[in-house]
Amino acid sequence: MSESKWGVRPGRAGRADSLRASVACAGPVARCAVRRCAMTAGVVVSVVTVGMVGCRDDAAEPGAMHGVGGFGGSDSGPRPTELKLRFQSMSVPGAADATDFVFLPGSQEMLLTTSKGELVHAVLEGDSVRGLKRWGVEEATLTEAACGPTNVLLDPEFADNGFVYITYCVDESVTHLARHRWSARDGLGPATVIFETVIEEPQDLWHRFGSIGFEPDGRTLWALSGDHFLSREEQDPRNPLGAVLRIVPDRSPDGAGHTYPEGNMADDDETIHPAVFAYGLRSPWRGTRDSQGRLWIAEVGLGKVEEINLLTEVGQNFGWPTYEGPCRVVRGEGGAPSDEPCEGFVDPIAHHTREGDDPYLIDDPLAEPAVRRAIWLGQIYEKPARDRYAGLMDGVVVFGEFYTGWVRALRVNARGEVTFDRPIGHLVHVTQWRTGPDGYAYALDIHGVLHRAQLEIPEEATEGASR
Repeated sequence: MSESKWGVRPGRAGRADSLRASVACAGPVARCAVRRCAMTAGVVVSVVTVGMVGCRDDAAEPGAMHGVGGFGGSDSGPRPTELKLRFQSMSVPGAADATDFVFLPGSQEMLLTTSKGELVHAVLEGDSVRGLKRWGVEEATLTEAACGPTNVLLDPEFADNGFVYITYCVDESVTHLARHRWSARDGLGPATVIFETVIEEPQDLWHRFGSIGFEPDGRTLWALSGDHFLSREEQDPRNPLGAVLRIVPDRSPDGAGHTYPEGNMADDDETIHPAVFAYGLRSPWRGTRDSQGRLWIAEVGLGKVEEINLLTEVGQNFGWPTYEGPCRVVRGEGGAPSDEPCEGFVDPIAHHTREGDDPYLIDDPLAEPAVRRAIWLGQIYEKPARDRYAGLMDGVVVFGEFYTGWVRALRVNARGEVTFDRPIGHLVHVTQWRTGPDGYAYALDIHGVLHRAQLEIPEEATEGASR
């Protein structure tokens, strides 16, 4: 373990011996007399004159600049009827090149990973974030492209065992899902390898591990595994690439490695890799599991289509590299695609193209076309400790586009049919989206800025409240 204060990059040891918003004063605050924007402690805040009807001191509570409606302020006032978000932006010291974050249980403290091979400890204090300490992830010796630490996950019994799971490349060939013991006092312990992928002839450093998480049983871990840039592998579930994986990590204090749970594809076919649950994915970057046990997957495309896939049962095949986007049967040689879905493949529930006239791009007046695209999605908003969104976010998965910045809300019914898909805001370079202990949704961007998502209060609602 190596530790550093802010501004000093830690050194790293060799491979461990182990198993192979800006708010921008947007939106009214009940017609306060004086209103301006100011930068304080790295956070853009709205400064108002206190004492008039509907006005509040910004320091009173996180997000209190709303001033009405109880959605960041008091529990009275007009209730918004449309889901539109604005973002309050807070810099996280020492977290440039941020890739993921997680709140510690029952706390405003958080751990963040950076692509430069670091774990950052910080705390959310009102409308700012204070950096506490950071450490080098010593085994993460390769930090180029998507190889630096990309995911962080707390053990279900983190409060007792301090286990933290991190994914990263050890070198061009080897990628690890590793467990560390962490505490604020002792820092980040050495790596214990839980799962690894090994590529004999690596072609690139992209498409390694996407999101990871635990199932409700507290023992089964799911992981999104990219194709490791080997496009021939995704239709072959005999290997763990381009697939959704399920394993049972050894969580004993001195244990390592993993076993396999019941319910994977190998239960019915012993030739399949025992970790594989579903396959046919290229670069599944971000995912979330809902209360019905469905896994939502944001799949980054090659050059045509970005997808949101919904995994509902074992053995589903999402098609890559046979097709990209929805698959339709072609009738006759050289014929046009029909309306008939391809047999044996599962279509995305939502998708967008990389064209300049794509409806998702057009829906956001702030979005501009970009050559590169990367779709992301965030943690589903279900049963928060405090609902900050007037019920408008219930069951919603927020997703967006990394480069162009549009942000949308998606909701499906019990049959997996889309019932809501609308634009709700704009934010570029998002790497993770999670629900905080205070009930707000928070987005982290690659520049190390944390954005608190707040409901946009309609002008007419605040005008009514001030009368």
